[in-house]
Amino acid sequence: MNWKVIHGLFEGLLGKCLLVIALATPMSFLAKANIDISLFSISLVGSLIVLVGYIWTAVSTPTLIKSHKNGHCYAKELVNLEEYLDSVSEFKVLEEYKDKLKNNYDGYFYKQNDFKDIDSTINDIGKKQSIRALAILKFNLINELNSFQRWCLSLLFLVGSVLVFLPLIYRIFIILGI
Repeated sequence: MNWKVIHGLFEGLLGKCLLVIALATPMSFLAKANIDISLFSISLVGSLIVLVGYIWTAVSTPTLIKSHKNGHCYAKELVNLEEYLDSVSEFKVLEEYKDKLKNNYDGYFYKQNDFKDIDSTINDIGKKQSIRALAILKFNLINELNSFQRWCLSLLFLVGSVLVFLPLIYRIFIILGI
C-alpha cells in the first residue's frame, strides 16, 4: 500500500476507535458490576493499536501526499507557479532516487520518456510539460518511499482493525447460530 492509501485507511477507522476508547469509562462501571466485558477489552486494545498507527501515519506521511489529492493536482499547482519555480531544487529528489523510478510514467503521458536528469527532461519536452511530467513523477515516487515503514503500518492497521471488529464478528456468528 502507498502512503495515500494507508493515511486514508487510518483516517477512516479513527472515528470508530475513538468511540470505543470513549466508552472505556462506562464499560469499567459495568466491569465493577461483574458484567463480562472481555469482548470490549479486545476492541479497546485494537482501538489503541489503531490510534498509535494513526499517530504514526500522521507524523510519517509526507506533506506532499497529505496536501495534494494526486500528482495531477500537484502538477497543476506547480504549472501555475512556473515563473517562480526553480526546477532543479524542486525535483532534486528525482535525481537522488533515480534507481527507484519506474521505467515509464504510469501511463499518464502520450510519449513515454525514461528519466535521465532534470535538464534533459526540460530540453526534451519543454518547460511547461516537463514541470507537469516531473511533478507527477515526484508525487508517485514520494508516495512509494519508505516501504518498510509502510509495511509496518499496514500490518499495524490489519492487526488493529481485526481486534476492533472481532467482537462484532463474534456476535454476528452467535446471532446466526453458527
